[in-house]
Amino acid sequence: MLNQQDVSPNVLVPYHDFSGCLNIRRSPYLLNRNQLQYSLNMWFTNAGVLSKRPGTSLFAGGVTGNGTSNALVAARFPATTGSSTMVSSVVAIGTSSAKNLLPVPSGLSGIRNSPSGSDLNSTTSLEYVVTALNAFGETPPSNEIIFPGFTPIVHTTVSLNWNAVMGATSYKIYRGLTTSPGSENFYQLVSAGVTSFLDIGNPNNFTTAGTPPLVNTAIIPVAKAAWARTTDTSWTPLSIAATFGTSGTTNVAATQMYDPDNPLTIGSDTLFLVDGANPPQMWTGPPAATTTQVQTGTYSARGATQVGCPTNRANTAPITPAFVTVCRNQLIYAGEPTEPGAVYISDPFFPEAFNNNSLLTTGVVAGTYIPYFVGRSDGVEGGPITGIGPLGNALMVYKQSAVYRMDYGFSLFGDASNWAVTPVSVSVGCQSPKSLVRFDTFHVFLGNNGVYMTDGISVQRISDNMSPLFEGPSALIQNRATAVACRFGQKYIIFLPNTFQLYGGIALSSGGLSPFSAATAGLPWPDFTGVWFDFAQVDENGLPTSGFLGMQAFVSNAYTDITPVSIVNLSGPTDSGQPVMGFGVDAVLAFGTGFSDIDPVSLIPLPIVTAAAGKLDVMEDIFGLEAWQQAKNVNDVTVLFSAPPTIAASSYSFTCSVLGESGFTTAMSGQVEVGFGTPTANMPMYATAKFGAFSSASASRVVGIMVAEASMNPWTLLGWDLHVNALKVSQ
Repeated sequence: MLNQQDVSPNVLVPYHDFSGCLNIRRSPYLLNRNQLQYSLNMWFTNAGVLSKRPGTSLFAGGVTGNGTSNALVAARFPATTGSSTMVSSVVAIGTSSAKNLLPVPSGLSGIRNSPSGSDLNSTTSLEYVVTALNAFGETPPSNEIIFPGFTPIVHTTVSLNWNAVMGATSYKIYRGLTTSPGSENFYQLVSAGVTSFLDIGNPNNFTTAGTPPLVNTAIIPVAKAAWARTTDTSWTPLSIAATFGTSGTTNVAATQMYDPDNPLTIGSDTLFLVDGANPPQMWTGPPAATTTQVQTGTYSARGATQVGCPTNRANTAPITPAFVTVCRNQLIYAGEPTEPGAVYISDPFFPEAFNNNSLLTTGVVAGTYIPYFVGRSDGVEGGPITGIGPLGNALMVYKQSAVYRMDYGFSLFGDASNWAVTPVSVSVGCQSPKSLVRFDTFHVFLGNNGVYMTDGISVQRISDNMSPLFEGPSALIQNRATAVACRFGQKYIIFLPNTFQLYGGIALSSGGLSPFSAATAGLPWPDFTGVWFDFAQVDENGLPTSGFLGMQAFVSNAYTDITPVSIVNLSGPTDSGQPVMGFGVDAVLAFGTGFSDIDPVSLIPLPIVTAAAGKLDVMEDIFGLEAWQQAKNVNDVTVLFSAPPTIAASSYSFTCSVLGESGFTTAMSGQVEVGFGTPTANMPMYATAKFGAFSSASASRVVGIMVAEASMNPWTLLGWDLHVNALKVSQ
């Protein structure tokens, strides 16, 4: 037995085990209270080692014009007219820049009626201005009209007139006295279509709160859409409904289906787009430069009268669904605001026709389409539909707190074949529509307390290794409604609206504690903005391994964390399934190329900050059972990594830190040395980074190692060795 003064000799610990809790926990029971595992911008390769994630690049020339890429959808169309080659097209939808604004009212004029000597004053004047409003804001004031010599005791009437502003939904009239120039106060609101006003009001009412705005906030929402071939370097504008895609930054969905009834091009492959606020739109792909609304009411096709797009609950207008998909050769809508739990299913093979697949094909009212009401009367109360998608021959319907499966072929009330609705989960639903991602045999989505997968029979939470993020009232992720996700190979990547630093379950505020400021080469330690789950690399419990991602931009001479607002996967023959991302700015980026991130604002490449940590280790396998009563002090660490042979070892700058019971030690810079012979063109370079002179204050019963690096170069972590002193402490 060692006494309290005995110090064991240095022990070389071959520490290659990267199992832990937050990322790749193998046994949550055996590693309980002895856990730490973290990776930032690193994930597993097919070889089972942690490597730096790929970066982003400018997609097909990138910019869509003077606008914002708020929503992205994908389709596949021939590269050129008459070509049989199918390539991916991307439609980027957003709002326009500041030049597309509601015009300021002009031509304000007026007449003062029945002036009298009692209200004339040589020092005071009455003044008016008018502003125009739309659903998004208000314009600055019009020209000012002044009536001099006004005494606010006796008020005669004033008649005002101004020119109409196209697109205005109302006007505001402001009035005031020149004793307070430029500070007219709000006086009256008038409706659109009215361009005159007779003021007979209180002459002393000049202090109502609200002055005319100086900045025009009344944007005219012009949907900016475009298509791009993989060989294109430019975007072609696509004319679309002016308000389409402006109800929310990411609330645009699309699906593609052959349409025999398309009135523009009979029998054409058609992209159907929805946004939850406008009737569905159709696009037949390049070279078409415009979209059209789907056919509503009744229309003639195939020698008969067809019933077009269904109507809303009041039967007064076409539905404005938020979701659209294709299942069993039928076009399916959901997310209609007036029927949030309804599913609308078209005729087989005819996406614009809704003649047959109603809940009751006989119809309660002749010519009326009755949708399927999912979960309305089963006592589940799962909330509105938040997503739909095919899974094999079934249609999965996601609500806020429930999941349903719809299967075709069920006879209802002796009627024709119909769809049967089966609950899959009555407690878990999809919280964010854009988190729903389709894999070959299952779906993945963000639920109310974690990330889930379903095979259509049951649901399983896959984020147990990330439980601090999602579970309970203290969950680090609180806003789940705007998360966006995508598929990258066998990985599910989800970007979340919350950004914070996390290390081993310790949440660090933005700009707060960072153990590796030296490693980031002047970059701030990035907040985590995303999580990945790898279904090709599972732990002992069958859960996918997982880790963190963080992206940065350089705005106003400072680094800031960014999160995509929309992601879509490309699946053309020349694509690799890479996701394409929109950030709410005028650039579209492709994920999965290079090892630097393109700043979507400045379009310059930025280094990617990477970090990896092993578990907190008592080192019982080295020091025996007494390890639980020994304080360990790390003397030095050697990190083994590999990199391409074309990159000089001096291009890498690593730092290392030790985590124990007292927190982080001071980060140490490592000297990179090339080893294992001369690298060749066909073999990776193997190198080591050595760290020493750690403070003795780091002595702790448990020890964790963390390494960080920031560059535009790839690297793979192979393992690390450390020299440890162990000192027995009192029980």
